[in-house]
Amino acid sequence: MLMLRSAVWVFASLSLSVLLWAKAPTILIEVKGAGLTSPIEITSPEALHKYTFSPGPGPYGGSYDPGSIIDWKSGFVFAPDSWGMARFPDGRCLQPPSRREHYAVFFYWPSRSRPQCFTEKPCLVYVLFYDYYPSSKRGFVYLPGKGEQWYTLNINLVYHGVEGHWFNATDSWTGFLRTLIANRGDRRR
Repeated sequence: MLMLRSAVWVFASLSLSVLLWAKAPTILIEVKGAGLTSPIEITSPEALHKYTFSPGPGPYGGSYDPGSIIDWKSGFVFAPDSWGMARFPDGRCLQPPSRREHYAVFFYWPSRSRPQCFTEKPCLVYVLFYDYYPSSKRGFVYLPGKGEQWYTLNINLVYHGVEGHWFNATDSWTGFLRTLIANRGDRRR
């Protein structure tokens, strides 16, 4: 009986710790790329709460929170080509060629919020990619897929089951990020 109680206690403790790791607050979103000479650091509590890499689909279901960066309801989109255009199978373009702006978006949690976070610095927990196409004023999000950099880091925290695909970005995220970028004085032209 003592062994059973001990096993239940260990299981409950581990389950609770996993839940606590999954619920840690994002304390920093860092955006790098597309001519920025230094990263954009998002630390506003409102923005950190609103713009998340989760929930979304997953092996246990999930919600389709409209405040998310990804417009989960629209599903996958065709991968934009090197000109930033989705193409029909016969090669026709869905939109005229445009310049693509490519960004990496990094999410950080407090130090010691996960087992592998041993430093006093914020801990990187999730990475996604955001591409913006000025001609269409549309944004797209890519979740790294199996075998790609950041995939293992991401799925150790949350596995959506749709990694390796492009999605529409929400209008809210695109507008928010475009405003931050436009207000930067350090962009390379």
